[in-house]
Amino acid sequence: ELFMAMTLDELNAAAPLLPVFFNYDESELLPAGQTTLQQNAEWMRRWTSTRVRVEGHCDERGTNEYNLALGDARAAAVRDYLISLGVEAVAEMERLGMVVDISHLSAAGVDHIAEVTTASFVATHSSCRALCDHPRNLTDSQIGLVAASGGFVAVNAFGSFVSETAPTIDAFIDHLEHAAAVAGEDRVAVGADFIDDLVRTVDPILGRQLLVDSADLSFIEDLKAPADFVNLSERLIERCGRGRAARFASTNMLDFFRANLR
Repeated sequence: ELFMAMTLDELNAAAPLLPVFFNYDESELLPAGQTTLQQNAEWMRRWTSTRVRVEGHCDERGTNEYNLALGDARAAAVRDYLISLGVEAVAEMERLGMVVDISHLSAAGVDHIAEVTTASFVATHSSCRALCDHPRNLTDSQIGLVAASGGFVAVNAFGSFVSETAPTIDAFIDHLEHAAAVAGEDRVAVGADFIDDLVRTVDPILGRQLLVDSADLSFIEDLKAPADFVNLSERLIERCGRGRAARFASTNMLDFFRANLR
């Protein structure tokens, strides 16, 4: 709400993020620049929903091609240093016994977590890209990364992530089955993400802040709130059998947290 009430000129005048300076014709990050980026990172941690674009600039000397390449190199140096601060954050989370959740990360972010983490990580509410080509969903390779870490993928029941046409409980179970085929039977769970119930009942203030009308969002009609789990349970048992249904619905997730939280 704070930023929505300000114009771009007002935001720039407030200068919440400080610029980073480089030596002439160089892209190596200086100690002063690292200090600046640490301050910027603290601001970014406070305002976690804000998107930041990193741009590298040069003076007018040199050809356009040279200046573009130098600007890209400077922007990459800033990006990489900010990422390194994220590496420190992941290490601290692991030290504290926290579990990293990659459900809202970009594809590059998922790959980065897989590279730097030494503990299991999870996707608490993500569906399968192979069944519904939505950028919020996970590819099979990303599902494999989660499983290889020892984590689980909990399938999201939000309609737009389940089906590009008419989302149903059966389509949702298709995602569970696909994730199980990729990750393994013990690496799959239910992560319903009941957005409709959340914005209407649990947090109506959030509902008023949505960028779209909640009436225009896609939901599984008989799987929109916790009370609807009975509908899922019946069909899940019919399709998967009682043992597999129990693993998907609760056992896999409970076993993971009992083993990994301290």
